Amino acid sequence: MGRKSKAKRLERSERTAEGPRPAKGGARRFWLLAAAIAVVVCVLAAVPAAFLLLRGGSAEQPPLKAAILDQLSSRNPNQSFADSAATILTNAGYDVEYYPGDAVDVEAYRALATHDYKVIILRAHSAVPKKDLSLPTNVDQAVLDQIMNKIGDDVLLFTSQPYDGNAYLDDQKGLRLFPVVYAGDDMSKTYFAVSAGFVESNMGHFDGTTVILIGCSSLATEKTAAAFVDKGAGAVTGWSDLVTPEHTDAATERLLQYLLKDHLSPAEAVEKVNADLGPDPTYGAVLKSYPSGQ
Repeated sequence: MGRKSKAKRLERSERTAEGPRPAKGGARRFWLLAAAIAVVVCVLAAVPAAFLLLRGGSAEQPPLKAAILDQLSSRNPNQSFADSAATILTNAGYDVEYYPGDAVDVEAYRALATHDYKVIILRAHSAVPKKDLSLPTNVDQAVLDQIMNKIGDDVLLFTSQPYDGNAYLDDQKGLRLFPVVYAGDDMSKTYFAVSAGFVESNMGHFDGTTVILIGCSSLATEKTAAAFVDKGAGAVTGWSDLVTPEHTDAATERLLQYLLKDHLSPAEAVEKVNADLGPDPTYGAVLKSYPSGQ
């Protein structure tokens, strides 16, 4: 990448269950049933499974910190994007921490605000339940209506942590954590996803961080982006609809150039990216920023 780098492993936080385990057939069956509604139609590219710490800054000025959370690295690796994004950030004076797919778990999301990252690139599957998810026909409609009414405006951000009906019970019951399934996967291959409520209740305070959401429909609604800003993030960028891997890769690299080399505001950078590349050629998605105009 043109910079000295060293390998470093993220310490995996111990996953602990919250509260007592439910009796067989009780809460667990309800949440496993809820998992069936989350079938996502979006597939993105990802980056390789290796943790890197790339040094930026200088002896006179300590480097800023940035993170690339690549939840997709085990499914759709993309070495070129990893190299380019890390190089742009490093050249702009950032220490870059890279999280491979298996490190992007519930605890990685929970700890995001504690690291003082100024730029977070969240390379993860995402979906809006009312828009992007298919619903089963064998689930009681009243149950589905209750779930969808509570999380319907959220953008769900995928983790790579397998779903466990006995873990994080308070967050599951509060629909801050949600079970999701990739399109085409067996329903037994279920993972945790975080909602806007998780950002609001479980993350600490960000200090003007720019959050770049690469996933599909990540700004189709503003609820999850607004949760990041309410917790101190300066701006959030994301997509209006489904987006192809090639388009989001190219757009994100160009966005970083405009933000870090040309020093444009997020809104100005997003406008220039859209002018340069146009909407996604397959789905028509355009890049957006929140709050708008900033």
